[in-house]
Amino acid sequence: MSQALTDKDFDSFEKSLGQSIYNSVKDSLIKAFIESETYKQYIDKYFNFEEFEKELSGVTDSKKAFEMVQEYLEQLYGKLESNGMGFDDNILANKDDKKYLGNSYYTEGPSQININITQHFTGVYGEDAMYKIAKEGVKDGLEEVKNQSKVLGVM
Repeated sequence: MSQALTDKDFDSFEKSLGQSIYNSVKDSLIKAFIESETYKQYIDKYFNFEEFEKELSGVTDSKKAFEMVQEYLEQLYGKLESNGMGFDDNILANKDDKKYLGNSYYTEGPSQININITQHFTGVYGEDAMYKIAKEGVKDGLEEVKNQSKVLGVM
C-alpha cells in the first residue's frame, strides 16, 4: 500500500488493500484454530509437555538437552508422518537408523501396471467373448482398487 500511495496509483492501492485484508483474516483464522479445542486435542495426542519437562529437568548439560530435543522432534515427526501429516522429507532423511518412513505410504506421480492376459482356451466356442469378459473383469478390478480409500497410518 505504501508504494501505491507513493506512486499515487489507486488500482495498486486497492490491490494491496485486498491482499492486506486477506492476509489479516487468514492470520486470524490460523490463530483462532491454534487456540481451539480441536488443535489442543492434536497437540495432546502428539505432545506430552509434562512428561518431556520431567525428562529434561534433570539434564544440566546443554548438549544432552539439545540431543533430547532433537530426538523428541524426530519421534514426533515420525508419528505425524505415519498419520499422513508429514511435511518435510528432509527431517529424517539423513538418519543412520533408517526409521524414516519416507514415501512408503504414498507415491508421487502415476504408477504403471502391466497386465498380460494369456488365453488357454483357443479353439473353444466363444473364445473372443471369454477374452472380452476376462479383460473387462481386470479393468473393473483395477478401477475398484484405484477408488478404494487408503489407510495411511494408525497411531
